[in-house]
Amino acid sequence: MPSNTSNSSQDKPARKIVRRVIKSSRLDASITLDDAFDEFIAEKVYQNKAEKTIKNYKQTYRYFKEYHELDETFLAKEVDKEMVYDFVNEKAGEVSSEASVNHYLRDIRTFLYWCMDDTREYITPFKIKERKIQELQPKTIPAEEIVKLLEKPQHKGDADFVEWRSYAIIAWILATGNRARTVSEIRIGDIDFAAKEITLKQTKSKKALSIPFSSQNRATIKEYMRLYRNGAKATDYLFCNQGGEKLTYNAMRLAHTRYCEKRNVPDRSLDEEEKKKLSYYRSLHALRHTFAKNFYKRNKDVFKLQEILGHSSIAITKRYVKLVIDDLKEDYDSYSMLDNIKQKGSRRRTITSSDK
Repeated sequence: MPSNTSNSSQDKPARKIVRRVIKSSRLDASITLDDAFDEFIAEKVYQNKAEKTIKNYKQTYRYFKEYHELDETFLAKEVDKEMVYDFVNEKAGEVSSEASVNHYLRDIRTFLYWCMDDTREYITPFKIKERKIQELQPKTIPAEEIVKLLEKPQHKGDADFVEWRSYAIIAWILATGNRARTVSEIRIGDIDFAAKEITLKQTKSKKALSIPFSSQNRATIKEYMRLYRNGAKATDYLFCNQGGEKLTYNAMRLAHTRYCEKRNVPDRSLDEEEKKKLSYYRSLHALRHTFAKNFYKRNKDVFKLQEILGHSSIAITKRYVKLVIDDLKEDYDSYSMLDNIKQKGSRRRTITSSDK
């Protein structure tokens, strides 16, 4: 007798369970850092993270963008660990608490590690090391390293263009204190050799600024232009890429790193621990710090320095003129009121005594 179980579960074909793998629609390398951050924040809000935590993420990200002067077109894939370390080192020079520095490090690292997750891969993965408590705050570049950086490259043709451009950019920042982003925006028509003046039309404050064009800077730029920008129009970029187009910040920074390596800055004879401390010397922003510190030591005019650096607040400028104890000791007698009065009194006694 045939079985009447044709509708039983045994006769039904087994259902194949298909797991849908939902991937991000932004796996391509064209996602901007802003878009990635918006997606990151949306996820943290969905996860019901504390309002204060969300606020901290946003604040740190804003500081990171301001420090590197990143606009809305900056691609996430262009971020690397040197940008993180430069940013954290800058914050170490601004805040007094190591805990505050680590706060910025944790915030930006959380976001970047989220970007590196294998479900996104917006950024090529790299490790962001913990900051050691005893790590020194950023220092300006020593004179002996500056001498190596300012050694004029040879000129054998177009093959030396990138090296010569880095040399001219270093000289420019040491003479003006300009941010790297500002330097990349300068056009031929912005420099006036006759008036000895530079007009900065693209600044962080969005305000045009005129600054002096020093004699050594003029000499360097004249030679650079004669060799590589001869015939360029007033609207052309002064420091361009090899195709004559605007030089990106990332390209400028990488070229500067290679330039420093070629000149043994910092000295390769140092041990590994010292090299870590001196890695800051290969930062373009360190050149700006070096300009600010040396300008203040010679001029002592923080308001004039504020104008040249283009700071909106005097408080920001004061961060640039923090002098270490050795700098304070140097020539201290020359501007100590007590020592000046005592020395004048001693000279008067000497003159009176010799007249007798």
